[in-house]
Amino acid sequence: SKPTRYVNLANLYYKQENYEKALEHFVHALELDPYNVEYLSTIADLSEQLSDIDRLMKTLKKLLDIDPYNYEVKRRLDKIQK
Repeated sequence: SKPTRYVNLANLYYKQENYEKALEHFVHALELDPYNVEYLSTIADLSEQLSDIDRLMKTLKKLLDIDPYNYEVKRRLDKIQK
């Protein structure tokens, strides 16, 4: 199964402001494409929107593992850890 299917559904839920469902579908997409920075960034944004700080931190750390020089991600992570 292709991640695109999940992403399309996720975007649909996002447009309806159903962020929980959107997040759920982006997580499914990520399972099929674990290093997709776009999915990870969106999961981080949705996690923040839903105040899921644990998932937000985990996702930001994974983004940093992939791209250690991403200063925007570092800044967001520092802000949360303070």
